[in-house]
This record gives sequence, C-alpha cells and structure tokens, in this order.
Amino acid sequence: MTSFLLVLFLSGSYTATPEEFLDSLCEQRLGLEGARFWHESAWEDIEGSLSDTDSMRVFLESLVNLSVDPGHRILSEIDEETGRYRVEYPGSIWTWSGEEGRMCRTAGLSAIIWSDGHFYWETLPVIGGRPAEIGMTERFLTGIFFTVIVLLFGMLLIIWAKRKFAA
Repeated sequence: MTSFLLVLFLSGSYTATPEEFLDSLCEQRLGLEGARFWHESAWEDIEGSLSDTDSMRVFLESLVNLSVDPGHRILSEIDEETGRYRVEYPGSIWTWSGEEGRMCRTAGLSAIIWSDGHFYWETLPVIGGRPAEIGMTERFLTGIFFTVIVLLFGMLLIIWAKRKFAA
C-alpha cells in the first residue's frame, strides 16, 4: 500500500485516494471548467445528452451542494501489465439540492479507474440514475408525524406517573 501511494505521489496525481477523487468531482463542477474536468476525467467518451461540455455544465450547475458518501470500497480488478486498477463503491450515495430546494439522493455503483497516474470515473449513479426527492411536503408531514409520536409518548408518561405515584 505504501508503494502504491508513493507511485501516486511521484506520478503527479492531484488526489491520493479514489475517495478524494470523488470529492474533487463534487467540488469542481461549476462553470465550463467544471464541465471540462468531468469530461476529461471520464474513462470513456460520454454519450447521449451530456456528451458536450455545454449540456454537462448546465447539468452540473443544477446539482447544488453536491456531495458523495462512497461507502465500502471493493477493489474489483487489477491489470498487472499496465498497473491499472478498478475500484467499485456499490453503495455510494450522492446527495444534492434540486429544484425548489428539494433534497435529492441517488444510490448505486460508482466505479473509479486508476491509470497512468490519474483517476477516472467509469460509472456514477448521479449521471443517468433516478433520484429520490424529498420536498417540502414530505418534510412537513414527517415533522407532524414525529410531533404526534412525542405528544402520545408524553401523555402515556403522565398517565403512568399519575397511576404510579397518586395516592
């Protein structure tokens, strides 16, 4: 492991771990520079509606407060000849603020490849995944539900205390 980190340091890679690379994707997402960074760090050419940097820029700027919890890391394959390896995060969770302040979350496989001294993303659930959204209505109803639970618990505690300590 130490020799691996030494190779990363000597190769000039700007991140030392795949987790730091995922964090850098979250941090470097704004403007045309961010879109170029996402395109340049993609392992394969991006196909579909995000194939050009302008559409990627618009997409990335819609992901306000983007963050990732990579979860458990699995080293899935190593190519001995080239020194390339692939790391998978099967339970990675991506969270961001969407339209109208809704919290969005999507989970799935994030696959990172290390090759030639740099990290590249191969698969990210934030691209192409279907997010679960938590809007104002859901938050309001959750608050009411927990308030009712606390009130019922308080009433039961008062009834119990009256029966226990009333003479």
